[in-house]
Amino acid sequence: MKPYLLVISTLLFSSNVFAEKTLQECIDTDNDIERLACYDSIFNQSRTPSSNFGSKSSSNNFGSERLKSTTPSPDFINARVVGEFNYLKKGDKIVLDNGQIWKVTDSVTYRQKASNPRVKISRSIMGSYLLELPGVNKRVKVTRVK
Repeated sequence: MKPYLLVISTLLFSSNVFAEKTLQECIDTDNDIERLACYDSIFNQSRTPSSNFGSKSSSNNFGSERLKSTTPSPDFINARVVGEFNYLKKGDKIVLDNGQIWKVTDSVTYRQKASNPRVKISRSIMGSYLLELPGVNKRVKVTRVK
């Protein structure tokens, strides 16, 4: 056998034995963070464990979007539209005096000339919302943008 092959095979074998010993040490580590750092050192990863890993602030609200709130939300709001309009069509944005911005999602044009009108936005079925002007017997479907 050629001498350089013998040297190369010896180096490869010795590095595998060293890596397995280190890997076994990582496996035997009880602390999760220390075990992760051990694995990172074996595989030459320079990253430190994320500061958000397991933090209460990031995980407290996870998945709570669909949970019912303990404080009931209103079924409707009354507000004033800022500005004038002659009609509302799909895609128009409506700015309210309380800072909310709503967008018309209905494909029907809502013809009504008004200047800073008072409006009522109420919940509808399937999570949608309806905008109506008091005294006008027509509603338009809207969604909240901001």
